Amino acid sequence: MMVGVAAIAFSSATGKEQSQWKEAARREGERYDVAQDYVEARMDGRQAADEAKPSRSALDGLLVAGTTCVFVVLATMPGYRRCLSAGDLPRS
Repeated sequence: MMVGVAAIAFSSATGKEQSQWKEAARREGERYDVAQDYVEARMDGRQAADEAKPSRSALDGLLVAGTTCVFVVLATMPGYRRCLSAGDLPRS
């Protein structure tokens, strides 16, 4: 399995395949009326020149912190996991 992962990680598309991807992206960009510079920028893994840089807000930080707290609390509750695995939940 690790050999397969390594093969995928170290593989790369040939020039012909990359040109086919770019042609398909150009075609779909025209079909859906997406700016050509935007499509090319995304194919290169960058932002378009006229595109605003995305920013994070305080709400994003609160969501990450809250989610992290939930995972930490659940991970530190061994009795809860034991109860679930044994099927000893109280019945109502």
